[in-house]
Amino acid sequence: MKKLLPFQAPPIKTFNYLAYEIGITLTNDESLPWFHMNYFLLCCPKTDLHLEDHKLGFSLLDNPFLSKIHLSKSFIQDITDPIQFITISLNHGYYVNTFVNEYFIPNRRAYHLESYLHDILIIGYDSVEMILNVVGYNSKGQFVSDNVSYDDFRNSFIYCTSSKEQWLDRFELIIPKKQEFQFNISFILNQIEDFLNGKNDAKFKYFEVPIKERDAYGKDVYEYIISYIKENTTYWDIRFFHLLLEHKVAQLERIKFLEKKGFIKNIDELIISNEKLVETANILFNITLKFNITSAFGNNEKDKLIALIKQLEQQEEDILKSLIIKIKQLL
Repeated sequence: MKKLLPFQAPPIKTFNYLAYEIGITLTNDESLPWFHMNYFLLCCPKTDLHLEDHKLGFSLLDNPFLSKIHLSKSFIQDITDPIQFITISLNHGYYVNTFVNEYFIPNRRAYHLESYLHDILIIGYDSVEMILNVVGYNSKGQFVSDNVSYDDFRNSFIYCTSSKEQWLDRFELIIPKKQEFQFNISFILNQIEDFLNGKNDAKFKYFEVPIKERDAYGKDVYEYIISYIKENTTYWDIRFFHLLLEHKVAQLERIKFLEKKGFIKNIDELIISNEKLVETANILFNITLKFNITSAFGNNEKDKLIALIKQLEQQEEDILKSLIIKIKQLL
């Protein structure tokens, strides 16, 4: 017997916790308007600029297309073999998100090299081949679907524990839901204005976005990105800059979506401007990657990155101000 649940390559995949949910959600065509109302308002803490634990992210809206059941790995192991529980869950249409030791997962950087505890998404199985279908980053840094044998996965599941890190015991079932969703252009307009003003006060009938006084929002994050660049001299977290690139690509697709749905018109100049914005973000990402590889963290390198950040900020501000004008023309 086999089962493979649908999964779509996510447009935002820097962090697994975003990529897994987006990849599941976007298999439902009705979720596309929700996606374009989300993943827009950047946020980061005003302190602790080392950015461990995904410190740069989004002020996220609740996902109306998914529900979750939280269990513990220890609970699963007490009642049955984890493989059996996972396959039964998949048969019910439930995706499984848990933590494993990638020392036992083939095609991962840590495979047979070191103990590395990380999250993983299981989307299918084949009981004849005795494999699970999993999703995550492979040894080449590519976000892909791959296979892992029952035995390897069982070992990765069991040997992923820590008395100090209780979150490693997490076992999560992700359940898709059918849900009507009404796109709201006024919410988009509010989000854009929030971004330009460095605020987070958007409200919508389905959601209320939590406000954290310790966080910076919207364009204000660039100030803290620059501070991060200045203060770090041995390593720049490449995920930070990759997320910025994905944010700009998503913004380009959002503009196309708004035009397709008739909320804005005459977008040729906006498209060209946003394509240049994506190009700047891509240059920023590639240069940061190069500096990390060559261990170049001097003032010249920092000045180059800071100049690109400021260019990115100005380009984005011009685009969003133009977008506001176009939206208000048709409201």
